[in-house]
Amino acid sequence: MRQIKPKLITAFFALIGVAVFVILASKMDLNQVKSALIEIGVIPVVLSLILVHIGYVLYSLAWFMFLGGGISFLEVYLSTWAGVFIHYIIPAGLLSMDTFRIYIANKRGIDVPKAALSVALHRIAMLFPFLLSVLLGMLYLFISGLELSSAGIKAVAITTVTAFLIIFAFYVSTNKKVLIGIINFIGKLAKRDTTKERDMAEQYVEGFRILKSDKRLMTIALILSFSSWLLDLTPIFILFRALGLDIPFMLGALIYSLNIIMLRLSFGVPGNIGFREFVSVEILKAFGIASELAFAITLIMADVVIFANQLVFGFIAYMIVLRRIHRVKSQKS
Repeated sequence: MRQIKPKLITAFFALIGVAVFVILASKMDLNQVKSALIEIGVIPVVLSLILVHIGYVLYSLAWFMFLGGGISFLEVYLSTWAGVFIHYIIPAGLLSMDTFRIYIANKRGIDVPKAALSVALHRIAMLFPFLLSVLLGMLYLFISGLELSSAGIKAVAITTVTAFLIIFAFYVSTNKKVLIGIINFIGKLAKRDTTKERDMAEQYVEGFRILKSDKRLMTIALILSFSSWLLDLTPIFILFRALGLDIPFMLGALIYSLNIIMLRLSFGVPGNIGFREFVSVEILKAFGIASELAFAITLIMADVVIFANQLVFGFIAYMIVLRRIHRVKSQKS
């Protein structure tokens, strides 16, 4: 029963997301949506996919650097894609993705504190451009004097606040006094010895202090982060140009960044399907983009170029990683 429960939870939340998507689609003139999709054509979609995959190479390279080259880049690249797949199929999303990457790094000889630290630093570095663009994008909306519906405002607010909570949690986790205090508190509640956990926490915090002092590493990581973000961002402008439309850079950055944050900070709904589309269409409508065009762009950008693409390639990478782990176990036995 315990093994079935997570699957049932995932299915339940997936149905909620699909219901939201269907309700949104039912309000559209699907013939106009179809015409827009045909007008976009295949070439812009293929070009968008290529740019996203190049962006993932840079994304993986940043984690490889934080690991200090402890495992091969191929292993890092495959584990990153596999982690994305796990993120979509398990309700715990963010934790499952990061836990999987830590597990793989540990299997390749990286001790757990160092692996956990590398994943945490990578998570924050790669999330920074998205948080920045959401903040600037929201400021842009405010200056433009445009209004979203109350539901749209709530969705944007929840996404932004949740992202900042992760930043705050990271800050707390790198404060030795606070972190040890939390471990001791949990130990008292569980009535168990937490010496091992405290030692790991101290190693983690010390590792963070050392890495933080490496200005060159942090600078390169941020350069990779923004480069990956720009490559991933470009498709939304390519798709709009295919329809003969131009949109302000900050608007495109806001739409794309909100989609990515909602993908990576899943609130139980796999890929936040339905909710991502709703927020994107809502914001584009506020800028005078017709609902059907906004929906068509969102379908290609959010559901094909990002979600479906990552799901398919994530699954392929996941199967390859499992096969490699099995091969290593067989050789050892």
